[in-house]
Amino acid sequence: MTMTILPKITIIYASKEGGTKLMAEAMAEGAKSIPGIKILLKDISYAVPEDVKDADAIILGSSAYDNSLAQYLDSCLGEMENLGLRGKIGVAFGSCASGDGPLNVATKLRSSGLRVISPCEDGTQKDKGLREFFMLGRSVAEGIRNGS
Repeated sequence: MTMTILPKITIIYASKEGGTKLMAEAMAEGAKSIPGIKILLKDISYAVPEDVKDADAIILGSSAYDNSLAQYLDSCLGEMENLGLRGKIGVAFGSCASGDGPLNVATKLRSSGLRVISPCEDGTQKDKGLREFFMLGRSVAEGIRNGS
Protein backbone atom coordinates (compact mmCIF):
# COMPACT_ATOMS: atom_id res chain seq x y z
CA MET A 1 0.00 0.00 0.00
CA THR A 2 1.45 3.34 -1.09
CA MET A 3 1.12 6.28 1.27
CA THR A 4 0.32 9.54 -0.48
CA ILE A 5 1.96 12.66 0.91
CA LEU A 6 -0.28 15.67 0.40
CA PRO A 7 1.19 19.05 -0.50
CA LYS A 8 1.15 21.29 2.57
CA ILE A 9 0.52 24.99 3.11
CA THR A 10 1.42 26.49 6.48
CA ILE A 11 -0.22 29.79 7.37
CA ILE A 12 1.12 31.58 10.43
CA TYR A 13 -0.13 34.99 11.54
CA ALA A 14 0.37 37.60 14.24
CA SER A 15 -2.83 39.56 14.82
CA LYS A 16 -3.27 42.30 17.40
CA GLU A 17 -6.85 43.35 16.65
CA GLY A 18 -8.09 40.40 14.58
CA GLY A 19 -7.75 41.74 11.03
CA THR A 20 -4.72 39.67 10.10
CA LYS A 21 -6.37 36.58 11.60
CA LEU A 22 -9.43 37.07 9.37
CA MET A 23 -7.18 37.36 6.32
CA ALA A 24 -5.29 34.18 7.31
CA GLU A 25 -8.55 32.29 7.82
CA ALA A 26 -9.81 33.45 4.41
CA MET A 27 -6.59 32.18 2.77
CA ALA A 28 -6.93 28.85 4.57
CA GLU A 29 -10.51 28.50 3.33
CA GLY A 30 -9.39 29.29 -0.21
CA ALA A 31 -6.64 26.69 -0.02
CA LYS A 32 -9.09 24.11 1.38
CA SER A 33 -11.27 24.62 -1.68
CA ILE A 34 -8.60 22.77 -3.70
CA PRO A 35 -8.73 19.00 -3.09
CA GLY A 36 -5.62 17.19 -1.93
CA ILE A 37 -3.95 20.01 0.01
CA LYS A 38 -3.05 19.84 3.69
CA ILE A 39 -3.49 23.14 5.56
CA LEU A 40 -1.92 24.19 8.86
CA LEU A 41 -3.23 27.50 10.27
CA LYS A 42 -1.61 28.81 13.45
CA ASP A 43 -1.37 31.90 15.57
CA ILE A 44 2.30 32.77 15.92
CA SER A 45 2.18 32.24 19.69
CA TYR A 46 1.55 28.51 19.05
CA ALA A 47 3.85 28.06 16.04
CA VAL A 48 7.12 26.14 16.13
CA PRO A 49 9.80 25.96 13.42
CA GLU A 50 8.79 22.40 12.52
CA ASP A 51 5.45 23.77 11.32
CA VAL A 52 7.16 25.21 8.23
CA LYS A 53 9.91 22.65 7.64
CA ASP A 54 7.76 20.21 5.64
CA ALA A 55 5.53 22.85 4.04
CA ASP A 56 5.50 23.38 0.29
CA ALA A 57 4.22 26.94 0.76
CA ILE A 58 4.60 29.22 3.76
CA ILE A 59 2.22 32.13 4.24
CA LEU A 60 3.08 34.63 6.96
CA GLY A 61 0.95 37.54 8.09
CA SER A 62 1.74 40.44 10.35
CA SER A 63 0.32 43.77 11.23
CA ALA A 64 2.77 46.57 11.94
CA TYR A 65 3.23 47.46 15.59
CA ASP A 66 5.00 50.81 15.68
CA ASN A 67 6.33 50.14 12.16
CA SER A 68 8.12 46.94 13.17
CA LEU A 69 7.33 43.23 13.05
CA ALA A 70 5.57 41.62 15.95
CA GLN A 71 8.22 40.24 18.33
CA TYR A 72 7.04 36.65 17.93
CA LEU A 73 6.94 36.79 14.15
CA ASP A 74 10.42 38.32 14.00
CA SER A 75 11.75 35.50 16.18
CA CYS A 76 10.07 32.86 13.99
CA LEU A 77 11.55 34.35 10.81
CA GLY A 78 15.02 34.28 12.35
CA GLU A 79 14.66 30.57 13.18
CA MET A 80 13.31 29.79 9.69
CA GLU A 81 16.52 30.95 8.00
CA ASN A 82 18.25 27.70 9.05
CA LEU A 83 15.52 25.22 8.05
CA GLY A 84 16.44 24.55 4.42
CA LEU A 85 13.44 26.29 2.88
CA ARG A 86 15.19 27.34 -0.33
CA GLY A 87 12.90 27.16 -3.36
CA LYS A 88 9.63 26.87 -1.45
CA ILE A 89 6.77 29.31 -2.04
CA GLY A 90 6.46 32.22 0.40
CA VAL A 91 3.67 34.76 0.78
CA ALA A 92 3.68 37.83 3.01
CA PHE A 93 0.55 39.78 3.92
CA GLY A 94 -0.74 42.10 6.58
CA SER A 95 -3.53 44.25 7.87
CA CYS A 96 -1.44 47.25 8.74
CA ALA A 97 -2.85 50.67 7.96
CA SER A 98 0.70 51.96 7.63
CA GLY A 99 4.17 50.68 8.16
CA ASP A 100 6.22 48.03 6.50
CA GLY A 101 5.53 44.85 8.48
CA PRO A 102 4.49 42.73 5.45
CA LEU A 103 7.37 44.07 3.35
CA ASN A 104 9.82 43.11 6.13
CA VAL A 105 8.29 39.62 6.18
CA ALA A 106 8.71 39.32 2.40
CA THR A 107 12.34 40.43 2.67
CA LYS A 108 13.11 37.85 5.34
CA LEU A 109 11.34 35.11 3.37
CA ARG A 110 13.50 35.96 0.36
CA SER A 111 16.65 35.87 2.52
CA SER A 112 15.65 32.34 3.56
CA GLY A 113 15.60 31.37 -0.13
CA LEU A 114 11.83 31.27 -0.62
CA ARG A 115 10.21 32.32 -3.90
CA VAL A 116 7.99 35.13 -2.63
CA ILE A 117 4.77 35.80 -4.46
CA SER A 118 2.17 38.50 -3.90
CA PRO A 119 3.78 40.43 -1.08
CA CYS A 120 2.08 43.52 0.24
CA GLU A 121 3.87 45.85 -2.16
CA ASP A 122 2.53 49.12 -0.81
CA GLY A 123 2.79 48.24 2.88
CA THR A 124 -0.98 47.94 3.37
CA GLN A 125 -3.68 45.45 2.54
CA LYS A 126 -6.23 46.85 4.98
CA ASP A 127 -8.72 47.78 2.27
CA LYS A 128 -8.60 44.52 0.33
CA GLY A 129 -11.68 42.38 0.77
CA LEU A 130 -11.48 38.93 2.33
CA ARG A 131 -12.49 37.46 -1.03
CA GLU A 132 -9.08 38.47 -2.40
CA PHE A 133 -7.39 36.56 0.41
CA PHE A 134 -9.60 33.53 -0.24
CA MET A 135 -8.54 33.66 -3.88
CA LEU A 136 -4.86 34.06 -2.95
CA GLY A 137 -5.05 30.94 -0.76
CA ARG A 138 -6.75 29.08 -3.58
CA SER A 139 -4.13 30.22 -6.08
CA VAL A 140 -1.23 29.10 -3.85
CA ALA A 141 -2.91 25.71 -3.36
CA GLU A 142 -3.44 25.28 -7.10
CA GLY A 143 0.19 26.18 -7.71
CA ILE A 144 1.67 23.65 -5.30
CA ARG A 145 -0.77 20.96 -6.40
CA ASN A 146 0.33 21.51 -10.00
CA GLY A 147 4.01 21.67 -9.01
CA SER A 148 4.60 25.32 -9.91
